[in-house]
Amino acid sequence: MNAVQPVATKSIPTSPPPASPLAAGASVPLAFIGAGMAGAVLGTVCLVRSPAVLALPHVHPQVVAWTHLWLLGCLLTVCAGAIYQLLPVLANTGFRGQRLAWVHFAVHLAGVAAMVAAFEASDMKWVGIGGLAVSVGVVLMAHHVVKMLREATRMDPVLAAFGLATAWLLLTVMIGVLLAGNLHFGWWNVDVLAVLRAHAHMGVAGFFVTLIQGAMFRLVPMFTMGQAGALRRVGWAIAVAQGALIVAAVSLGLELAAGRLIAVLLFAIAFGLTALELRRVWRTRKKQHAEPGIRGFLVGLGWFVIALVGGGALAFGAGDWRSALAYGVIAVLGGVLMSVEGFLCKIVPFLVWMRVYGPRMGRQVTPQAATLGHARAEAGWVWVHASAVALLGVGAAIGNEALLIAGAGAFALGQGLLLASLLKSASHLWRPVEGAAARAASF
Repeated sequence: MNAVQPVATKSIPTSPPPASPLAAGASVPLAFIGAGMAGAVLGTVCLVRSPAVLALPHVHPQVVAWTHLWLLGCLLTVCAGAIYQLLPVLANTGFRGQRLAWVHFAVHLAGVAAMVAAFEASDMKWVGIGGLAVSVGVVLMAHHVVKMLREATRMDPVLAAFGLATAWLLLTVMIGVLLAGNLHFGWWNVDVLAVLRAHAHMGVAGFFVTLIQGAMFRLVPMFTMGQAGALRRVGWAIAVAQGALIVAAVSLGLELAAGRLIAVLLFAIAFGLTALELRRVWRTRKKQHAEPGIRGFLVGLGWFVIALVGGGALAFGAGDWRSALAYGVIAVLGGVLMSVEGFLCKIVPFLVWMRVYGPRMGRQVTPQAATLGHARAEAGWVWVHASAVALLGVGAAIGNEALLIAGAGAFALGQGLLLASLLKSASHLWRPVEGAAARAASF
């Protein structure tokens, strides 16, 4: 008999295993968020110890150091963690860059620490070195963003906003490093204040506002059980805002008064288009009661509108350096910080629940994600923080130390309330509830 011959078969290519919906089991985003909130604690301590710093000119080294502590140490760190978690989910891909993300985490924290200390000491050499470390981290994050966008099953304006925000961040850190190097070595004869204003607006409006503007049209419907916004209208709102940013950056850098006015007008149109579409989304929500985190986010958007009015007044030549400092306080501690921390009230419990209780679903009773934090503490944070920003903004505008002291105290109380809720959620990572306790926590 003939021997049975083996049948040749083609090897079937195997696709990579599906990526987890959590970035590295939520360890990467939670690490960034935790480090960012540690930066917020440090910034709050500095404010309480020396509230009179907000009565100094906005180019004073200590003011610049505090600004970078809040923008890079707190807000950029938190937003990087959110990007690592949200973007793969929105792009319908997956997170596969754990090693590079941890490298980003390390170099970012080292760079921020070096920059803040160097600004305090007016040492531009170490500002540049720290800035280079932060830039390396930003490049690593940009690599992740580009990779996720290329793998996205479908590109839309929300995903485009993540890419645009990252591009503005890259440009911001590049200009910052060059500016620090120029101050130390004297390469070019440039108007430092003009470039500094352009640099600040590219960071705050280019990165943070663009990111918030795009992400809100996925997160607000998700958290309120509403319908997503119409992508065409969202796209128009983002496009007009990008036009405003380009005009603003060029006009501020070259000191073109007419350009600044055009930028303010374009920002107003972009804010109006965004508000109209967000209102349409809000009307479709199934959760009629707005939770504290969403309320905080909406109050943050209100501070952005106030900052736009203030920026418009400055563009028309009204006000002085105190007004410019108040404008920055309202934009950063009011608009950006309240919007980001409002979303954290929802994001942190979700990440903790998915990491701790997601694998236990169907095998034991688990608490609801919404019960992990402390709703009353979050509600208190919203109104205390809003009041603090008002006191700090007015105090900075008129140089009133009593208002700054009161504002710093209220600000610390608000951050304490928020931190208490976030820590209560995070405590489930090392002390999960089980059985009857989990059943009780769900009610």
